[in-house]
Amino acid sequence: PVELEAHYEVMCENYILNMDIESKTMEELCLNYVIPSGISYQTRLAQNIAAMKAAGVPAKECAMQKEMILRISKALNSMNELGKKMTKEREAAHNAKNPPAGAKAFCDKVKPLMEKIRVYADDIEMLVDDQDWQLPKYREMMFLK
Repeated sequence: PVELEAHYEVMCENYILNMDIESKTMEELCLNYVIPSGISYQTRLAQNIAAMKAAGVPAKECAMQKEMILRISKALNSMNELGKKMTKEREAAHNAKNPPAGAKAFCDKVKPLMEKIRVYADDIEMLVDDQDWQLPKYREMMFLK
């Protein structure tokens, strides 16, 4: 039984390490690539709206661009808030009383936040023009040979 418990603790520590790396990588990708790409594309859309207005295009004809700016903004803000929560939960998981408790905290608290962040990042990836997206898009990676 002692040997089994020790083996279980090692497995929990490995899980904690893997989830820590994955969550920090996700955080870094969001902060350094996804968010700046979303903001860059919003800026281009806003410049497009301004140019259209300057050309005398009625405001209702800019509705699609405004909707995209708003959708990107909502996704960016949600992703940012979830990222902050994920960081707090990750820190709490590291302060757990033992490896099994830490692994459970990563599984029950950190991983669900990562999944929610992924939904918003995927939405932003889909909306942002390839010119502003700094990473390979998911659809591009699926068909690499």
